[in-house]
Amino acid sequence: ENKEKIMPYKGTISHDKGSYRHFTQPNSFLPKAHVLSNGYYSVVITDKGTGYSRTKDYAITRWREDSIIDSYGMFFYIKNKDTGENWSAAYAPFNVLPDGYEVTFTADKTLIKRTNGLIETLTEIIVTSGDFAEIRRIKLKNNEKVSRNLEVTSYYEVVMAQQNSDEAHPAFSNLFVETEFNQEFQALLAHRRPRSESDKELWLAHMAVIDGNQAADIEYETDRMQFIGRGHTVSDPVAIKRERPLGNHVGNVLDPIFSLRAKVKLLPGKSARISFITMVANSKEQMLELLAKYNSVESADAAFWLAVIRSQVEAKYLNIKAHEMELYQDMISDIIFLNPLRQECAQYMQQNQKGQSALWPYGISGDRPIVVAKIQKLEDVEILYELLKAHEYWRIKDLRVDLVILVMEEYSYANPVFALVNDIVEANQSADMLHKKGDIFILNLAQSAIEDQYLFAALARLCFYGQKGSMSEQ
Repeated sequence: ENKEKIMPYKGTISHDKGSYRHFTQPNSFLPKAHVLSNGYYSVVITDKGTGYSRTKDYAITRWREDSIIDSYGMFFYIKNKDTGENWSAAYAPFNVLPDGYEVTFTADKTLIKRTNGLIETLTEIIVTSGDFAEIRRIKLKNNEKVSRNLEVTSYYEVVMAQQNSDEAHPAFSNLFVETEFNQEFQALLAHRRPRSESDKELWLAHMAVIDGNQAADIEYETDRMQFIGRGHTVSDPVAIKRERPLGNHVGNVLDPIFSLRAKVKLLPGKSARISFITMVANSKEQMLELLAKYNSVESADAAFWLAVIRSQVEAKYLNIKAHEMELYQDMISDIIFLNPLRQECAQYMQQNQKGQSALWPYGISGDRPIVVAKIQKLEDVEILYELLKAHEYWRIKDLRVDLVILVMEEYSYANPVFALVNDIVEANQSADMLHKKGDIFILNLAQSAIEDQYLFAALARLCFYGQKGSMSEQ
């Protein structure tokens, strides 16, 4: 019997080292941001540990754009029960630099490492590949010669609504959220009661999976007033400052949060891992299936491996090199925060006398961040290829950005620059995608009023000029 002989592949295989950004202290002026997404569920995390989680339709955690105060996100408080010392898994919310602090952003995850005395804290954050879920795994290592009893307390404000409705009236939005505790999985659950027949059912869960010597039962809290306390903030909540267990309040609370407290005992030289998993589902039945799926150390570890594979496949699909991805991620800080150091646009801001409504005649809502590209000559269009690639990357990461291309050529019958820009955009975007998304705008401002040019320059989070070189040079 003749069988085909399979010869081993001898060709060269290219390996890209992958994107890598490393910081040793938070940026006090403009936090460095990083986005993780599977296309349906997204997490934005800064070098301080602040940020937000959201799906395509709903905000999961509360978030406000404020690069100075920057006090929103999913936080973890750690307490040494033997010494009484408190610290956070990241720089926020206590905002105190430890003995050692490192933040590493890669394509698949975020790592935050800090050292407090002889206790090491490593936080790893991923978005799972196939589910509406994220995992924040905290590893604690005891380098002392005596055993230590540590408690880790998670905290974030529950939204489960559209971002604009939460910003408009958060107190009203909170009235429709009801919380409960599932004894089987030791998990917190919340669901949003529909306000109308068209509203979709939405469920949220928060669970802790412990890999180590658990010292006590899980404690929980869903009432922000009970956790933070009157006159306090996330930097000094009464639930952390005072020596008392969490209140285990659930139900129709006025200001819903999710907080779980896990206690572990660390022997000398040993470590423990706690995976805090946040999940979203459209029904309670689906949520219980997700809880059962991730209710093991092995499932959480497998999710980290799948996140690596997904990031590699994604980079190959988009044909993005490591240095390009690092550039696109670097620009995210300017997109989600208003950069206080935007000196190059200061003169336009002073001269601009129009507001958001002046964008509407151009079909631009102004609700999303705007990135502007200015093109004057045929030679300037090279930067468009870079910008369109970056915009596609942000779109896949569910970072919603309006790309506005301003063609500044003098009016003529042919308008060659305007025609070339249209051809480039249509060649890089399918017609269906271009019209469905509605996030790329090509405008010929040569005949427009000078005030409109001031308007776009003043409202743009990032502004690129075709004659000034590549994106990285600018």
